[in-house]
Formats: sequence, structure tokens, C-alpha cells
Amino acid sequence: MTASYTRIPASSHIIWMEIRAPSISIL
Repeated sequence: MTASYTRIPASSHIIWMEIRAPSISIL
């Protein structure tokens, strides 16, 4: 996971967090 995380640019990381956050909240 760290490898993929490192490859994600800062801007894409923010989008990834916004997509990921709701999923974590549901869980």
C-alpha cells in the first residue's frame, strides 16, 4: 500500500482521501 501511496501525486492524494474518507466513515 505504501508503494501505491507514494506514486500518488499530492493533488490525487487529496482526491483519494475524499473518496476514501466516506468509505471509512461507513465502515
